[in-house]
Amino acid sequence: MIGERLEERRVLAAYVVDTALDVVAEDGMVSLREAIQASNSNIAINADTEAGSPTSTEIDSISFADGLSSILLGSELEITESLRMSLGDSSSQIVSGDNASRIFAINASGDDAVSVDLSGVTLRDGVAESGGAIYVGSGQSLSLTNVTLTGNIATGDDADMGGGALANDGGNVTIDDSTIVGNIANGASGSGGGILNLGTLTVSGGEISDNSANRAGGGIEATAGSSTTLTDVLMELNVAGPDGSAAPGNGGALHISGDGNADISGGTIRDNTAAREGGGLWNNTGTMTVDGTILTGNVASGDAADDGGGAIFNNGGTLTVSNATISGNAADGALGSGGAIFSTDGAVTINSSQIGGAIPSEGNTANRAGGGIEVIDGTLTLNFGTDVSNNFAGINGGGLHSTGAANVTSNLAIFGSNTAASEGGGFWNSSTGTMTINGGAITSNVASGDDASNGGGGLFNDGGTLNVIDAVIGFNIADGVSGSGGGILNDGGSLAISGNTSVSNNRANRAGGGIEVTGGSTTTIADASISSNLAGVSPAVATPGNGGGLHVGGDGVVTITGGSVTGNEAIEGGGLWNSAAGSLTIDGTTVSGNTAVEGGGVYNDEAAALSDQMFSMTFESLNGSDVSGTGMVIVQSPSETTRTVRVVIDAEGLQDLSGIPGAIHVAHIHGQFAGNANLPILSQGDGPFFDGAGGAANGFPPVNSVAPSLANDDGRTIADGFLDFLEGRPQYGPVVLNLTSTQMRDAGPNGSNPPDGVPPLSHFLALAGAGDIDAAALFPNGTEFNLDTTYTFDLTNADEERQFNNLAPLGLREVVLHGQTVDTAISDAIDAAAMGTAPGGVDLGDGTSFRVTAPVAVALITPVSGSVTITNATITNNTATGDDATEGGGGIHNSGSLSVSDTEISGNTASGAAGSGGGIWNAGIASIQDSEISGNTANRAGGGIEATETSSTSLTDVNLD
Repeated sequence: MIGERLEERRVLAAYVVDTALDVVAEDGMVSLREAIQASNSNIAINADTEAGSPTSTEIDSISFADGLSSILLGSELEITESLRMSLGDSSSQIVSGDNASRIFAINASGDDAVSVDLSGVTLRDGVAESGGAIYVGSGQSLSLTNVTLTGNIATGDDADMGGGALANDGGNVTIDDSTIVGNIANGASGSGGGILNLGTLTVSGGEISDNSANRAGGGIEATAGSSTTLTDVLMELNVAGPDGSAAPGNGGALHISGDGNADISGGTIRDNTAAREGGGLWNNTGTMTVDGTILTGNVASGDAADDGGGAIFNNGGTLTVSNATISGNAADGALGSGGAIFSTDGAVTINSSQIGGAIPSEGNTANRAGGGIEVIDGTLTLNFGTDVSNNFAGINGGGLHSTGAANVTSNLAIFGSNTAASEGGGFWNSSTGTMTINGGAITSNVASGDDASNGGGGLFNDGGTLNVIDAVIGFNIADGVSGSGGGILNDGGSLAISGNTSVSNNRANRAGGGIEVTGGSTTTIADASISSNLAGVSPAVATPGNGGGLHVGGDGVVTITGGSVTGNEAIEGGGLWNSAAGSLTIDGTTVSGNTAVEGGGVYNDEAAALSDQMFSMTFESLNGSDVSGTGMVIVQSPSETTRTVRVVIDAEGLQDLSGIPGAIHVAHIHGQFAGNANLPILSQGDGPFFDGAGGAANGFPPVNSVAPSLANDDGRTIADGFLDFLEGRPQYGPVVLNLTSTQMRDAGPNGSNPPDGVPPLSHFLALAGAGDIDAAALFPNGTEFNLDTTYTFDLTNADEERQFNNLAPLGLREVVLHGQTVDTAISDAIDAAAMGTAPGGVDLGDGTSFRVTAPVAVALITPVSGSVTITNATITNNTATGDDATEGGGGIHNSGSLSVSDTEISGNTASGAAGSGGGIWNAGIASIQDSEISGNTANRAGGGIEATETSSTSLTDVNLD
């Protein structure tokens, strides 16, 4: 029987490399080069090989015989057809570029993409501009499993060249359980010491270690448009920017350029370094996600203030960090910032992560700012489960530092035991930043700056916006020599504390054991608890130790509503301390159990006479004029020998005097001082400034100004509301400053400064009579009175110095607007009573007379700052321990302006040897109404109230029990 020939069948080529020689020769052996060429060409290269598979679905394979030595290539091997390469019978196999060429280049020869799988082999000593060991072309795929890439070099100088071990030029690379170690991108701007990714890269398991690149990405560089996924990968000891060749050296382990994206899950990123930024990771404008990863021991060494990010640097992209541990990293450049994380812009979210650790050695450090985190712009959100602890900053922001206009939100995060050498142990917020603390705890942080403006153990707000809601601010310390604000220091910014916030057990050496607010700041506190804080009380050091709970410095403005201030201690102001220029309002708050040498509950400081400050004015009409208006007075010191007083008046409703020849409206600052109201007019003597020399002829101390009343004939006014003593008489007080245009300063013979012995009003009238004042130009005769004039006093001129000093104290002065017609009979009676001491009325012939002295409106000059207002509060069981008679005020110690209404002041004590004013010690201006002052005690005097001889105390409907 004749047999039929069988049809030839195609069998996939399976090449076994059994020689280490890099040859193409008919020698009875198969070299790696022969196998790859046969697979690529689908023809038998020689008798030793068979043709490879011609279809994309049939993949050839290459394996290695056991016992082969290293294969040293003479030139690059290009793979143009899909291929699987594995060890086969060999336990290991090295393929080397012999430091002369790349090892593999994967490029398609036709339309079909190439897919290459390598497993088990070691590729080493390859050299190329990009991809020292492997180059993957656009659209091609490579899978590495248990592969080692080591000792390979990429020499390309451009920023988009590199990949010491592997360059993925738009392909898809998957790496599993492989080792990429000791590779270099040493070109001038070479990137990606281990891998350069311009496509899609997925790495699972294994390690990428000890690689280096001059420009960026010591381990991996991924470019714009790329995608990088790392799962459970160890990345350690990679270097971006080696000494001497850094250009600039960003992203020690991984650098993402442009809008490339990275997803990192699990794994460890440790002990990597960057010459400039991002010791571990560096993200540009793309999206980087880090989940469950450990980042430790990474270092960024850039010297500039915007360099750093020991573990992660985010340059405007979207960064999300979850369930991560970021500890022991450093920004060690001269001004390096962001020991763990630095974000210049973009959106950063941190969830349930540890930034720092339980002990100081686990903390992150920065030489300048942001021991844990530094952010400039964009947003930063820290969510529940995030713990930022034991980090250190060489200047500011031990836990977190915000430099620019960033919007920072902390939701239930913990900031504990962080340290800043100067300011903001926990947080530091910039002048343009917004920071919101929603819940969480800020505890045991330390700020160690020695200056009075340093501190903020828990939080420091440098002029920005800081909101604290339902948070715990506790056990923080400002331990510098004059450190202030143990819990919070608000330096010229806006601070709002609300909800069930607790500020407790904080301490500062100088001021504000709980909270310090400075000049230019605005602070509102609602329903908070401020308790057990210390200012200058052991273990703090008194320098001097003011405001145990809260200290208001400069012209800071503070409003406290509800809540409580309890158990705080200080040298002055155990609970609250307000400066001579500050403003403190307390509404519905309990101030209890606080202790100080002076002012156990509240201390209101004394302003030096005519110190720099602001005053407000609200005009009340007189004599039925219906005049109303507002104004302000501002005292400033341009130099040591110059003082300025700016007076602003905006009033309306005045009589139109345009039909009365020569009639004018004028305004003066008057003084009100005590005389004997029961003595006849001519027996009372001159007022203290009537002699023009600042004397005190009647010897009585000043009292409150008096606004004349139509209904009150008390020796100060007569029934029609005119002042009994008119201008320049003692009881109402003389004119102490004529409010006119600065043109007055040029009027002869003596300008606006009256000579010694001449009262200001007399001098003013003499100038007007001599024609040295253009009344029409300087004084309005319409229905509005608008003035904004600054009066400058040269303190080296005796007349000007005297006139300036006569203004003191402005809090006991008032501004009066003058000029209207009155009944002629009343005018004549006034002329008779004045006996020529004031300008007479001008009979208009119609039963009325015009009087330039007739007052039409008055405004008290009220300190806007240097004032404490207390409403609906309870001030109880506070103690002042000072032994001197001036060191009392168990409840309140006031040397400024104090207003109290609807308040209970009870159970307070001035316990010192000569302690005075158990409830209130007053050496300033105090107005108390509709309040109860009861059960207070003092060892020396004033169980309820001690009022010194220079004080003014007004009680209305006050129960003294």
